[in-house]
Amino acid sequence: MSDRQQQREERVYRALRLFGHVARVAVTKGGLKAAGRLASRANVALAAVDAALALLDAANSYVQYLTAKQVTANLLSEFEVLEKELTTEKLELQSLVQETELRAENRSGVRSLGLSVLEPVDKVLSIVQTHLIQEAEQEMVDLERFHELERRHELALNKYQSAVDAIMEDNPSCEASEVPEMEEE
Repeated sequence: MSDRQQQREERVYRALRLFGHVARVAVTKGGLKAAGRLASRANVALAAVDAALALLDAANSYVQYLTAKQVTANLLSEFEVLEKELTTEKLELQSLVQETELRAENRSGVRSLGLSVLEPVDKVLSIVQTHLIQEAEQEMVDLERFHELERRHELALNKYQSAVDAIMEDNPSCEASEVPEMEEE
């Protein structure tokens, strides 16, 4: 369990203990009428605590969303760099093949010898090209995963925002001054 979750549970536990203590005092000293008034005030206080916790969750989801967005941007730029490298290497290998063909033709004058020299170069070119394509495809898969994570975080953020808005609409009288102070026992 993370520290944040543990702190949240401790705050909720303290709020519930405080409510129980105050309710016990209200029932013993003021009767059921006082307990009813206390319950109506505590409901507002608990709604305020719940809204605050929902805001914290929403903020956490937003931070995760921003992180995923930054990772996606980094992956896109890395993909572009790899794509440029692939293009550059293809051009270099093509020029190397052409150079090798010319040298083979000029040296021996025998085309069969030139072709036998070019076969290993073509194989190397094919292997490198296959490897670079596989790397690019893996980068695209990773990019799609991060986009999916980004979409999930955005949905979670919208859900938490809607929950906070609903709580605030249902309890327009929720103000920070109405939340009772917690006492340590």
